[in-house]
Amino acid sequence: MALIEPFLQSPNEWVVAGGIFIATITLLYLFKYIILKKLEKAVKKTKTTLDDYLINIISKIGWPFYLVLALHITLAVSNIEIELINLSEIIYYALIIISGYYGIKILNSTIEYITAQISAEREAVGMTKTLLQIGVWVVIALVVLANLGYDTSALITGLGIGGIAVALAVQTILSDIFAYISIQFDKPFKVGDFIVVGSDMGTVEKIGIKSTRIRSVQGQELIISNKDLTNSRINNYGRMNKRRVFFNILVDGKTEVKKLKKIPQIIKKIIESIPETEFERAHLIRFAEYGILYEIVYYMLTPDYIKYLDTQQQINLKIKEAFEKEGITIPVPTQRVYVKRS
Repeated sequence: MALIEPFLQSPNEWVVAGGIFIATITLLYLFKYIILKKLEKAVKKTKTTLDDYLINIISKIGWPFYLVLALHITLAVSNIEIELINLSEIIYYALIIISGYYGIKILNSTIEYITAQISAEREAVGMTKTLLQIGVWVVIALVVLANLGYDTSALITGLGIGGIAVALAVQTILSDIFAYISIQFDKPFKVGDFIVVGSDMGTVEKIGIKSTRIRSVQGQELIISNKDLTNSRINNYGRMNKRRVFFNILVDGKTEVKKLKKIPQIIKKIIESIPETEFERAHLIRFAEYGILYEIVYYMLTPDYIKYLDTQQQINLKIKEAFEKEGITIPVPTQRVYVKRS
């Protein structure tokens, strides 16, 4: 009889509590299986993806959460008490833990949604998820301990001091890791891009957690720490839509004026005849020490460096061929050395 007495509430109170629980469960059921389903159909017709994301994360919340929530609401509203155990507190802590579980699922979905918008690498996504999950569970543990009456101030202080000590011990590694995360989210370059960093240049082959590997134009592999990369000025030629090319041509100073006037048109015709080029201008700019100097500018409609070199070589050969037909000489700078005999 002693075991039954704690459950002996008035029948009316049990009926009221049961009614509240059933009503709460019914409302949650209607929300999850009717309202939410209709919202899912509605958001599919919109152009934005944000509403799809919001409905998706709400759909991830399962029945364990709704059941514990219904029990918590029932005990909070009704007068039901069980003397053997503090059921209200148990339900409260269960609600915190289950909320943390589904909170992490929602957090993961949020990270996936954001990273999908910026096309972040899977390694960065996984690392971010792990760090945030650890943080959430640490906070939940501290909240539960604090509600159970434990003094968590010393534990929080210890975690803070421990975190500082660990951060100081692995400061260099952490700097590279945070630089890696910055590279993944900001994307100043990606695998396959041709970049120039200071005096180093090459094609990015791999972006690691601590360092980035670049294949130089000479063929060797360059390994540069991510921190050094994010602190440097990077020229990314992989992002060029087209390459602006500037070069000079020197012709003999004794060339006739009528031939000098024809040179810009000759060069324009040559550049326009080559695929993936866009002529901009060709001008006689000055009378130089060894002849008459022309300045030529055109665009390569591809960022490919080898393609640019092939095209420039083709242009140079065609200019040489056209000048020979017109009788235009390209002077070669020479020096005369006078030797005085004693």
